[in-house]
Amino acid sequence: MATRATYRFLETENTPETTVYIHFDGYPEWAVDNYILNACNGDYRKLSAEQFIRANERAEIVSGHDHVGGTEYRYDFTNSFPNFNPHPCCWVHILRSQWDSDEWIEDWSGTLDELRIAHKNGEYAWT
Repeated sequence: MATRATYRFLETENTPETTVYIHFDGYPEWAVDNYILNACNGDYRKLSAEQFIRANERAEIVSGHDHVGGTEYRYDFTNSFPNFNPHPCCWVHILRSQWDSDEWIEDWSGTLDELRIAHKNGEYAWT
Protein backbone atom coordinates (compact mmCIF):
# COMPACT_ATOMS: atom_id res chain seq x y z
CA MET A 1 0.00 0.00 0.00
CA ALA A 2 1.35 3.43 -0.95
CA THR A 3 1.08 6.57 1.12
CA ARG A 4 1.02 9.19 -1.60
CA ALA A 5 2.00 12.81 -1.02
CA THR A 6 2.61 16.06 -2.83
CA TYR A 7 5.27 18.62 -1.92
CA ARG A 8 4.59 22.20 -3.00
CA PHE A 9 7.32 24.83 -3.08
CA LEU A 10 5.64 28.22 -3.11
CA GLU A 11 6.78 30.97 -5.43
CA THR A 12 9.66 33.19 -4.38
CA GLU A 13 11.20 36.19 -6.04
CA ASN A 14 13.41 33.99 -8.23
CA THR A 15 11.47 30.74 -8.67
CA PRO A 16 7.97 29.75 -9.79
CA GLU A 17 5.62 27.64 -7.68
CA THR A 18 6.45 23.97 -8.17
CA THR A 19 4.61 20.88 -6.92
CA VAL A 20 6.23 17.48 -6.76
CA TYR A 21 4.59 14.07 -6.29
CA ILE A 22 6.08 10.91 -4.78
CA HIS A 23 3.92 7.80 -4.88
CA PHE A 24 5.36 5.99 -1.83
CA ASP A 25 6.14 6.71 1.83
CA GLY A 26 4.58 10.17 2.14
CA TYR A 27 3.73 9.82 5.83
CA PRO A 28 5.71 12.27 7.97
CA GLU A 29 7.64 9.69 10.00
CA TRP A 30 9.37 8.60 6.77
CA ALA A 31 9.11 11.61 4.47
CA VAL A 32 10.55 14.16 6.90
CA ASP A 33 13.85 12.33 7.30
CA ASN A 34 14.24 10.54 3.99
CA TYR A 35 12.77 13.03 1.52
CA ILE A 36 12.83 16.45 3.16
CA LEU A 37 15.80 16.64 5.55
CA ASN A 38 17.93 14.51 3.25
CA ALA A 39 17.39 17.05 0.46
CA CYS A 40 18.62 19.91 2.69
CA ASN A 41 22.15 18.55 2.77
CA GLY A 42 22.68 19.89 6.29
CA ASP A 43 21.39 23.43 5.61
CA TYR A 44 17.95 23.64 7.24
CA ARG A 45 17.39 27.34 6.47
CA LYS A 46 15.99 26.77 2.98
CA LEU A 47 14.74 24.08 0.62
CA SER A 48 14.05 24.49 -3.07
CA ALA A 49 12.11 22.29 -5.49
CA GLU A 50 15.36 21.72 -7.39
CA GLN A 51 17.13 20.44 -4.25
CA PHE A 52 14.18 18.20 -3.45
CA ILE A 53 13.96 16.72 -6.96
CA ARG A 54 17.71 16.11 -7.20
CA ALA A 55 17.67 14.24 -3.86
CA ASN A 56 14.59 12.13 -4.64
CA GLU A 57 14.78 10.10 -7.82
CA ARG A 58 11.08 9.09 -7.60
CA ALA A 59 9.91 12.72 -7.52
CA GLU A 60 7.68 13.84 -10.41
CA ILE A 61 6.71 17.44 -11.16
CA VAL A 62 2.92 17.83 -11.32
CA SER A 63 0.58 20.78 -11.86
CA GLY A 64 -0.48 21.15 -8.21
CA HIS A 65 -1.68 19.41 -5.04
CA ASP A 66 -4.94 18.40 -6.76
CA HIS A 67 -3.21 16.86 -9.79
CA VAL A 68 -3.01 13.42 -8.17
CA GLY A 69 -6.13 12.02 -6.54
CA GLY A 70 -6.06 10.05 -3.31
CA THR A 71 -3.01 11.62 -1.73
CA GLU A 72 -2.86 11.38 2.04
CA TYR A 73 -0.41 14.20 2.80
CA ARG A 74 0.39 17.62 1.41
CA TYR A 75 3.56 19.46 2.30
CA ASP A 76 3.99 23.20 1.65
CA PHE A 77 7.36 24.97 1.76
CA THR A 78 7.85 28.73 1.74
CA ASN A 79 11.35 30.17 1.73
CA SER A 80 11.34 33.50 3.53
CA PHE A 81 14.04 36.10 3.24
CA PRO A 82 12.65 39.06 5.18
CA ASN A 83 14.42 42.38 4.77
CA PHE A 84 14.53 43.01 8.51
CA ASN A 85 16.06 39.60 9.29
CA PRO A 86 19.33 38.55 7.66
CA HIS A 87 18.61 34.91 8.53
CA PRO A 88 16.59 33.08 5.88
CA CYS A 89 14.19 30.36 6.92
CA CYS A 90 11.88 27.88 5.29
CA TRP A 91 8.33 27.54 6.62
CA VAL A 92 6.76 24.09 6.43
CA HIS A 93 3.09 23.14 6.67
CA ILE A 94 2.04 19.49 6.73
CA LEU A 95 -1.59 18.73 5.88
CA ARG A 96 -3.36 15.38 6.23
CA SER A 97 -6.45 14.34 4.29
CA GLN A 98 -9.76 13.57 5.92
CA TRP A 99 -11.01 10.47 4.13
CA ASP A 100 -14.66 11.16 4.86
CA SER A 101 -14.56 14.67 3.34
CA ASP A 102 -12.64 16.92 0.97
CA GLU A 103 -11.06 18.77 3.88
CA TRP A 104 -7.43 18.82 4.89
CA ILE A 105 -6.27 19.34 8.47
CA GLU A 106 -2.96 20.84 9.46
CA ASP A 107 -0.78 18.28 11.21
CA TRP A 108 2.28 20.47 11.70
CA SER A 109 3.48 24.01 11.03
CA GLY A 110 6.80 25.71 11.71
CA THR A 111 10.24 26.30 10.25
CA LEU A 112 12.26 23.60 8.56
CA ASP A 113 14.76 23.71 11.40
CA GLU A 114 11.97 23.31 13.97
CA LEU A 115 10.72 20.32 11.98
CA ARG A 116 14.22 18.82 12.06
CA ILE A 117 14.41 19.22 15.84
CA ALA A 118 10.89 17.86 16.42
CA HIS A 119 11.67 14.88 14.19
CA LYS A 120 14.97 14.22 15.97
CA ASN A 121 13.27 14.36 19.39
CA GLY A 122 10.27 12.27 18.30
CA GLU A 123 7.91 15.17 19.00
CA TYR A 124 5.37 14.47 16.31
CA ALA A 125 2.06 16.28 16.30
CA TRP A 126 0.85 13.66 13.82
CA THR A 127 1.29 10.55 15.99
